[in-house]
Amino acid sequence: MPDQKMIAHINGLVADATVIYFKLHNYHWNLRGPSFFTLHDKFEELYNEWAGTLDELAERALSLGGHPPLNLKQCLELTVIKEETEILPAEKMVAQTLADFHQARHRMKAASEYAQETGDKTTENILDGFIDSLAKHDWMLGAFIDRAVSQD
Repeated sequence: MPDQKMIAHINGLVADATVIYFKLHNYHWNLRGPSFFTLHDKFEELYNEWAGTLDELAERALSLGGHPPLNLKQCLELTVIKEETEILPAEKMVAQTLADFHQARHRMKAASEYAQETGDKTTENILDGFIDSLAKHDWMLGAFIDRAVSQD
């Protein structure tokens, strides 16, 4: 019998990844200013990475006997990441990305802890890899805007 709680955790992460992926594209497209060349490439790198994250999470939901969200409406109902409603200056784009990554990492940690409690080593390993990647991005993006980032 599928673990519905684990599937719910994963689907929340799929929703978060979907919104983050779209926001990173938005930042990539709408970037202006002196950091354009640096951040344009960085946002592209990040949205490509999130495309892989999104795919792996959705496939994990399927392998657990669930189904990932079927549409954007469902993603918006499940996510904790806020949609972007305006074009931001470059530094605010980076700061918002940091905030989004922090929220995503927090939810991934909760899902990873649940996976550990239930003996789901595969999900735990997948999530721990994403958590490690987010910690590195937090450090690097924080350094870009010269701000220390909490690694909680």
